[in-house]
Amino acid sequence: MKFHYLGGAITKYKPIVLIILDGWGLSPSWGGNALVMNNPRNIDRLWRNYPHTILQALGAIEYGNIIGESRLGHMMIGAGRSVQGAHSRINQEIKNRTFYKNKAIKAAFDWAKRNNSNLHLIGMISDGGVHSDVEHLLALLNFGYREGFDRVYIDAITDGTDSPPTEALKFIEKINKKIDEVKIGAFSSVIGRDYAMDRNEHWEKIQKYINCIIDGRAEVYPNIGKAITANYHKGKNDEFIEPALIKQKTGKTVTIKDNDAVIFFNFREDRAKELAKVFLEKGFRIFLWKPKIPNNLYFLTFTKYQDNSTAKIAFPSDYYAENLSEVLSNLNFKQLKVAESEKTSHVTNFFNGGKEENFAGEERKIISSPNVTSYDKKPILSAKEITNTVCKAINSNKYDFILVNYANVDIIAHTGNIIAVGQAVQFLDKFVQEVANTNLKFGGATIITSDHGNAEQMVSINKSYNERETIHTLNPVPFIYVNRNNKKNLIQTSISYQPNALAKIIDATDTLADIAPTILEILGIPKPKQMTGHSLLNRLE
Repeated sequence: MKFHYLGGAITKYKPIVLIILDGWGLSPSWGGNALVMNNPRNIDRLWRNYPHTILQALGAIEYGNIIGESRLGHMMIGAGRSVQGAHSRINQEIKNRTFYKNKAIKAAFDWAKRNNSNLHLIGMISDGGVHSDVEHLLALLNFGYREGFDRVYIDAITDGTDSPPTEALKFIEKINKKIDEVKIGAFSSVIGRDYAMDRNEHWEKIQKYINCIIDGRAEVYPNIGKAITANYHKGKNDEFIEPALIKQKTGKTVTIKDNDAVIFFNFREDRAKELAKVFLEKGFRIFLWKPKIPNNLYFLTFTKYQDNSTAKIAFPSDYYAENLSEVLSNLNFKQLKVAESEKTSHVTNFFNGGKEENFAGEERKIISSPNVTSYDKKPILSAKEITNTVCKAINSNKYDFILVNYANVDIIAHTGNIIAVGQAVQFLDKFVQEVANTNLKFGGATIITSDHGNAEQMVSINKSYNERETIHTLNPVPFIYVNRNNKKNLIQTSISYQPNALAKIIDATDTLADIAPTILEILGIPKPKQMTGHSLLNRLE
């Protein structure tokens, strides 16, 4: 079959299937590399037998050793260019002090002053830089000092995923030092991110948090340190801290009331949407739960969490126009985006340059993630259903481009359970092969890559502590291009195969921004001028 574009004729592969293995990084073999340890034979075979290269996920090239994360990774893949993350943007504004001129943040303090009410700072206390940064909270306390307003209360969400599992007390100490310095702020509540930052519509988790910070229904502790250590004694790490209220100097607790101002300082939207929705959607109700939200709130979010939201926004997000999805849509290509519900945003607004709505010709199939207390209890997650959906879509001959995110190794690596990650590796090894084979038989082309590393580094290499590691990494990721015409000579590849050669990993200069231009070249479509990435086709080994 020939595809004619702008007078040229090239071989057409339909569909192009882009597989993103969330959290699948590259590093040399060692005891903490759960990928190599579990010998993914099919994926290794695809790497050996088909053209491939190594891509920097974020890393030193564009971002100065910022750990890879899913939002920027997927956005960079779809946009075909470097993208500015809210994290680095806010950091820069704090550094050059324009942060303290932010009109939306100042309006929150003015609101609380005018209404003689409180200002609540809700967000995750972490230095992971994926959803939040504790330095942003410290800057907000400085903001309160500059405004001469001291009725500031911190509703802390503990991490345990983007930072080590039991580091909350370290962040508490840092925040308390700032509170002592500026004489502004007090902790009013604490809860783990598993509750407050759910993104899988487990509304009973969000309900527990609302019961705490609005209704005042939670266990009360004399200080936040005792609340956290009490959970540690119960075997709960930072991610799963139970909701707790903190007693103030008055002997009472403080919750969010009518006329208060609220600043939600998480800068990534996918794990902030559900909580924000409860506050912002008029008449919000889920099943039999209809929370009573305080009236006349000033509700400010650091970034845009959702289109058509009534929230004030401190740092409006950029839209990356002429991204891959938009270019294909403008040419009437049919697209399908597939993921499980834990990764909905990754294949929708992240990949689409910040746009939530479907482009013309774009369909989405989101499969529910399993409802389990911890995902390491079910390492397969919804990967089988995803695989069946993608293979069926390939055989339908309906789509020109299919994007699929497999969540398994990233989500399971965040639990720190290296055995469960090994099981996830085996599942993915089977499913990736199934998709690639189905697409080969149908005449399509498959690209296999990742958004960032995680599962290849599951034991801490930091000498200050010796424990499991649950956070993303700086490591690069694989890129494999599979079609019926590019299989390598097996004799040559058996001699040259070195999938984790240290020198190649260190020297890699191509990035995630090069994936979209590569797909466009495969399709014979000129890349738009907004895409600064380059095609990888003449750079593959």
